[in-house]
Amino acid sequence: MPDLREFRLGIIGGCLSHQSDISHSRLFHRQLDRMLQGGQSIRLKVAITRHFDRDYSERLDALLGESDVDGVLLHLRVVFVAKSALLVNRLENGKRYYRLHPFLFKRNETGWNRSMSSALSGPSLFASREPRPSEDRDEDPFEHPTPSKKIFGFRLRSLNLAAGSLAGLDDWAIADELAMFERFMESCKARGKPFFVLGPTPVMTYAGETRLWRKMNSELALRLPEREVSYCLLESMTDAAGASVLRGDGLHLNENGHTFVAERLHQTMTPWIQQILVAKK
Repeated sequence: MPDLREFRLGIIGGCLSHQSDISHSRLFHRQLDRMLQGGQSIRLKVAITRHFDRDYSERLDALLGESDVDGVLLHLRVVFVAKSALLVNRLENGKRYYRLHPFLFKRNETGWNRSMSSALSGPSLFASREPRPSEDRDEDPFEHPTPSKKIFGFRLRSLNLAAGSLAGLDDWAIADELAMFERFMESCKARGKPFFVLGPTPVMTYAGETRLWRKMNSELALRLPEREVSYCLLESMTDAAGASVLRGDGLHLNENGHTFVAERLHQTMTPWIQQILVAKK
C-alpha cells in the first residue's frame, strides 16, 4: 500500500459531524476518510469545533485556536430555517417565552446569533412550561429540537413559519445566513485558510422548511460560483438507489444520508484537497 498523505480538515457545522445515533465509523467524515485512503492515498485527520451559538467567523477563530488545519469545511446548517419564523422563543426559568421576530421591523439589519444570545427585547406574547434543558451548554439544540405544539389541530411551528414567510422573513433568514458566510469568507482570506462549503442537509419536517431549504440551495448555486468558492450542495432527499437519506423525524440524516454526503464530498472535494496538498510541497 502506498504511503498516505495526511490532510488536516477542520469542520464547522452542527450535529452532523458527531450525530449521536450514528456509529462513529459511519459518520460522513469517517466514510470520506476511507474513500480518500482507498482512492487517493490521503488520510483525513479531522478537527471539529462546537460553539454552536456563535457566528461562523467566531467559530473559525475557536477552531484555529484549538487545532492546526490545512483547510476548513463549513457546513451551512439547515438550522437557518428557524430564523424565518414570525415568533421567536427563549427558555427562561422553566418557561418558554414567545416574542415577535427581533428583525421584523428592521429588515435591513442582520445579526440573528448576536440578537438571540442577548436579552430579547419587546413584550412576551405568551409562555409555556418546559422541562429542564440539558446540562451540556455546548450541545447543538437542533440535535434534540423542542417538539412542536398544536393549536386548533395545526402544528404551531408550521403556522409560525407560514406567518413568517408572509411577512418576508424567509428572505431575511437567507440574507442573514449569507451575511454571516461573507464574514466567514473574509476571515478565512485574512488568515490564508482555504475553505470548502457544504450546503444545508435536506429537511422535510414542514413544507415551509423544505421550501426554504430549496430556496437557499438556489441562492447558493448562484452566489458561490460568482465568488469562485469550492462547494457541494445536497439537493436530493434520496440517494442514488432512491432510498431516503433522512430519519423519520424529517430533519436528521440516517446512515444512508451519511454515506450520501460522504460520496458527494468525495466527488466534489477531492480536487480541492489535492490542490492544497500540492501547494504544501
